[in-house]
Amino acid sequence: MRLAAEGVTIDLIGPPTCELIKESGQREIVARLGPDPLRADADSGVVLENLRRRSRPIGDALLDQRVLSGVGNIYRNEALFLAGVHPLRSTRGLTEPEWQNLWRTLQILMRRGAATGRTRTVDPREAPHPRACRDPDDDFYVYRQERCRRCGSVLREILLSGRRMFACPRHQPRFRRVFNPGARSRRSARAAPSDCDRAPLACG
Repeated sequence: MRLAAEGVTIDLIGPPTCELIKESGQREIVARLGPDPLRADADSGVVLENLRRRSRPIGDALLDQRVLSGVGNIYRNEALFLAGVHPLRSTRGLTEPEWQNLWRTLQILMRRGAATGRTRTVDPREAPHPRACRDPDDDFYVYRQERCRRCGSVLREILLSGRRMFACPRHQPRFRRVFNPGARSRRSARAAPSDCDRAPLACG
């Protein structure tokens, strides 16, 4: 579909549904949408309630417009990486602090994109990616990448909601680890923070 007016033309390519509707139909559609991270009045608690209504992978739920609005494939990939959440983690297994961190990360990434008109998630404070000398478009941490930008691990590719997702096995563990202060290994006792651990997160 092409919308053209004086000075501007907008092309809509490949939408799931494209039809002319009345104003009442528009209101019905908007009423079905979940909270939008771009809005100042969006309630993250409502989204968490939506997530917990049924068990499903969090990576799948983030693309469900009835749960929350506007999160596309790039933002779900990048936000889950920055929040340290595996795409296949169950929505019912997500803790409230984990969700609030993920929600804030989505807000920051999406608002930055809306303000700049560019979808770029890499924090400008981070060192350039090793491959940036060959590819100047150093925009993403994991989306459509082969290796983690921070630790170099080979990324796992997952097909979810009909779209490709990418996850770092180190930064996005499949299962949450329960901390046991009495079970400290020699390796963890000797371990020093790596450059990867010291790198800043986009969400601060």
